[in-house]
Amino acid sequence: MTDGTERILEHLSRLVAVDTSDPPATMDANDPILAYASEVLEAAGCTVEVVDLGSGLRSEEHTS
Repeated sequence: MTDGTERILEHLSRLVAVDTSDPPATMDANDPILAYASEVLEAAGCTVEVVDLGSGLRSEEHTS
């Protein structure tokens, strides 16, 4: 397997393992799936800002 494929599978594994059984309306900026995505994007050099749009909606904006 190539390094790129291994990295993709590692990220996919982490995302799939997150418990998403809680209704989305209870998510906040510290939710594990948002925290993981933010961490990965920031490690890649992106600036991340999670914006609460109300009613459990989130917008994760990033720039590289």
